[in-house]
Amino acid sequence: MPTLLTLGNLLCGFFSVVSSAKEQYNIAAILIFGAMVFDALDGRVARLTKTASNFGVQMDSLSDLVSFGLAPAFMVYSLIATSHIEANKLEIFYKFIVVIAAFYLVCAALRLARFNIETGLTKESHEHFVGLPSPGAGGFLASTVLLYDHLVVNLKYIKAETILLVLPFVVLLLGVLMVSRFRYTHLGNSFAKIHPFIKLLEVLVIILFIAIKTETTLFVVFSLFVLSGPAIYIKQRISKKTVPADIKLPGRAVASDESSDDQIF
Repeated sequence: MPTLLTLGNLLCGFFSVVSSAKEQYNIAAILIFGAMVFDALDGRVARLTKTASNFGVQMDSLSDLVSFGLAPAFMVYSLIATSHIEANKLEIFYKFIVVIAAFYLVCAALRLARFNIETGLTKESHEHFVGLPSPGAGGFLASTVLLYDHLVVNLKYIKAETILLVLPFVVLLLGVLMVSRFRYTHLGNSFAKIHPFIKLLEVLVIILFIAIKTETTLFVVFSLFVLSGPAIYIKQRISKKTVPADIKLPGRAVASDESSDDQIF
């Protein structure tokens, strides 16, 4: 069952690339979200059925590289390259898009390879992520494409094409965040610790907002998640500066500036 779910993730990524090639970008974005659902389920099912293995980890990362590395990179590249913005008439801008998309894909591969080496099979090793998770990066790009499609197709908002001019730089930033040492909270494990009633209430609120403002809600949620890593790092740095260097907190040693928590890359 976990392997079948992982293959579902892989196939969603593949058909997302096919949809982008056909210039059906909203379908391509939705398929990336579908891949996220399969990716969230396969690991949980593997742990519940006690079938977690190194084979599953490798298979999951290979699928993630397609669904959250190749598919979003090609989707953004194809969307910008086939658009009618003035910048596309410049050959240097077209080459810039290709380089940025390739850079994002390389960073996703490096991120997943590092995850395989540094992460074990136990639940404790999944308490947080080091670097922006590739599903978070892919989900952000998918939500951005859905928002752009909504603004242009449904609202006829002409200035929405500004999003396409900014998008290559956003893709570059996402690639850097994936290979960074910023810590990101594992939302699945954190969510499991919440009281059942509060958990149910939060789920209902999220579903309500997605039902009312699907594109905007998804974009806001993924934006907050992408920014949470740098925000956590800045918060930790500020908290360390408030503690005098010659004072040690009970039961806790003050980490030096060369500790892994202070390393951004």
